[in-house]
Amino acid sequence: MIGATVMPHAVYAHSALTRDGKRDPRRRTPATLPRTTRIDVVTAMLFAGTINIAMLLLAASALAGRADVTSFEDAHRAASDLLGPTIGILLAAGLLAAGLASTSVGRYAGGVIMEGQFRRRW
Repeated sequence: MIGATVMPHAVYAHSALTRDGKRDPRRRTPATLPRTTRIDVVTAMLFAGTINIAMLLLAASALAGRADVTSFEDAHRAASDLLGPTIGILLAAGLLAAGLASTSVGRYAGGVIMEGQFRRRW
């Protein structure tokens, strides 16, 4: 779970998102910067870790002992059968949100890396 939560592209994206706040002396002073950065990072990692663990526990409880689950559709069907249609919809929405978040974070982190390499905004 730690590996799924703390990924290099997420660290790059978080650093870039908080970079502007670090430059604004009214919002963050050098004395409070380490503390506020720590709070930002811990909050983001706790949120992401909680979501990852919740999805893992849901899948483990719904799919334990089921050899017929080989795709996302099978996982959705198994979760819906065992835990109800609302949970199946929440699982599908969570997987969709995870995919969209991963795509956007990866793209944003790639832009930040390219900006650092070429000294040009993409």
